[in-house]
Amino acid sequence: MDTTRLQRLNAEIQKELSDILANDLKDPRIKGLISVLRVETTNDLRHAKIFLSIYNDDQHKKEVFNTLFKASGYMRSELSKRLIVRTVPELHFVLDDSIEYSSKLDEIFNKIKESKPKDEE
Repeated sequence: MDTTRLQRLNAEIQKELSDILANDLKDPRIKGLISVLRVETTNDLRHAKIFLSIYNDDQHKKEVFNTLFKASGYMRSELSKRLIVRTVPELHFVLDDSIEYSSKLDEIFNKIKESKPKDEE
């Protein structure tokens, strides 16, 4: 498959899944900040890795991740209504903690900067 077309499809899946997560899933266990960071679809369009960032404590992350895994069939059917593709890929969720990791690094750097004496700057 053409890489440009695959990139457009990945972007469209990312946009639509973000909308589904924000507006259509009504499960009370899904709360907090959930971001679809990126989507990687295989060339045969059968599988798509969905990289998610869930900003909350570890226990809540696991619960939200498991709930999303169980709701993947619903999300796939919603995607089939929104996308113009012959087959909608099977969704595989991957937890990506890069945003949380960079936030923690930013906090550490700010603490170092604050603890530095003024004359060293």
